[in-house]
Amino acid sequence: MLATANELQFPILLTAYEVPFIALSRVVAESNQHEEQRRLVCTVRLYDRLREWMINDEDTGPLIDTLAEELRCRLYVLDSRRATPVLPGLAPAPERLANALIDELADRKGPLPALTRIAVGNTIALVVPVPSRRATVLVATPRRGSHADLSLLQHVATIAALQVERMAAEREQALRVGSQLLAHIVEGTLESGSATQQLDAHGLGGEQLVIAACANGDRTALEELHHRLSERDLPHLLLSREQCALVLMGGQRASAGVLRQELDSAVQVGLSDPFQGISRAPDAVREAQWALEAAQAIGAPVVHYGENSPLFLPRTLTEAETVVTRVIGPLLDYDREHGTELVESLRVFLTCNRSWQRAAKELFVHKQTLVYRIRRIEELTHRKLDSTADVAELWLALQALYLRLGSADRALAAGTPGA
Repeated sequence: MLATANELQFPILLTAYEVPFIALSRVVAESNQHEEQRRLVCTVRLYDRLREWMINDEDTGPLIDTLAEELRCRLYVLDSRRATPVLPGLAPAPERLANALIDELADRKGPLPALTRIAVGNTIALVVPVPSRRATVLVATPRRGSHADLSLLQHVATIAALQVERMAAEREQALRVGSQLLAHIVEGTLESGSATQQLDAHGLGGEQLVIAACANGDRTALEELHHRLSERDLPHLLLSREQCALVLMGGQRASAGVLRQELDSAVQVGLSDPFQGISRAPDAVREAQWALEAAQAIGAPVVHYGENSPLFLPRTLTEAETVVTRVIGPLLDYDREHGTELVESLRVFLTCNRSWQRAAKELFVHKQTLVYRIRRIEELTHRKLDSTADVAELWLALQALYLRLGSADRALAAGTPGA
């Protein structure tokens, strides 16, 4: 009975029958008073540790470790969705604990309760939400012969929240500065020496670089990616541009692997060739965007520029220029000289599988106007839209054009011209 009571933390008082109830009440009250005093002293020590940490500007890891010693348990500050450490310098949770946390919280809707108990083998882990903007929890696993006090854990969760918010503010500032730097680099408006110096400050100096174009350029997704890459200690710069996110990072394959792991599985990625010197950055952006367009065209999660281009499409920018010039160059020249939209009309016509009515409706023109444009296209290109071979050439040339520009139309990338 006593062993079970201890396991359940259920107090039992053994006494003689003749002992007055008032005496028992006094003993219990004094015991509670002692426990409250112990809890108060421990709380004061927790905030003393926080004050020392802020004065000495130490790493977060030693602070959390010190708080764990005060509570006589192991503490983990984790992302509630992935069970990975949120604060730098902290050890990851054991695999069994991480998996149990993910399983427990996966289907929960709304805010977490003040305390969640998770069974991990013979141990009960206590999960307390951390009040911060990021989805963060404090997980405590008591050491043998001890138990974690919920009120003290909530104080530690508050302290952890201060560190999470401080870190988030620092990272947001780094994201803004890095985005401005990357924008200047890809636009070629920054002097080489200054750019190199600033890249050194971001941990990207003196090595080959690569630019990745990721399909999701949403600001919230960008900030989350920045947090994840920072937690993985991967030096990087991020920039949201043209419906995609640009990531500048080291040119090693390992860096690309980390990026792929930290992105949602549905997000496709295009990678430029590795390069040195910021003068190559604008070309690298075009390569990465081209590779991204190729990934979307063939349904691949990652495409490396020049290595796995879509079937039958040019593999380099030079090849694309050649294809575009030879096949639809006359259309581009005619549109520039006369202010017409023959190239766009051809794109829509092929995307609509050469349906006159659908294409005319999408272009907001009369069917006869579209017929006239198509006849003019056939005259200028010397190709017929009722020839499968000519249709294939025109469609592939349009693909090469939009890939080269880095803004390929999604409908074209996914569509197939009618035979």
